[in-house]
Amino acid sequence: MADRKRSFLEKVVAQWPGVLGLLLIAFGGFEFWVVHQGGRNTNSRAGLTFIVIGVVMMGYWAFANRNDDYNF
Repeated sequence: MADRKRSFLEKVVAQWPGVLGLLLIAFGGFEFWVVHQGGRNTNSRAGLTFIVIGVVMMGYWAFANRNDDYNF
């Protein structure tokens, strides 16, 4: 059976922890920005939570052992 070339979308889906981590970090940063623009002087715990979970997902993605040519 011949190996077929995987599409970009298949590669992104295979790397879901990294993609999800980036999205969570971006959403947490957006949450901080919204709180800052609202004039409140408090930190957003939700924003910090999203950023921390995003960093954890990126760490999981970085240390995952995947040797099945799904990497970019």
